[in-house]
Amino acid sequence: MPNRRPTWRDIAFPLIIGLFSLAIVMRRPRFASIHTVDILELIASGIMFGLALRALAMWMHDHRQSP
Repeated sequence: MPNRRPTWRDIAFPLIIGLFSLAIVMRRPRFASIHTVDILELIASGIMFGLALRALAMWMHDHRQSP
């Protein structure tokens, strides 16, 4: 996989998916008694937030280094 600079899409896409997934889980009335499906969705939203944070960090690092 070639090394490339992350673009705004690399940050926005996982962030949007993570926010939608988190909002869906938090709106459920059974959120107080979390089930296995809810845990899997929270893990998936966490992964998306992690990808967005990683891409943001890479973008900021590359943006600082370029003159």
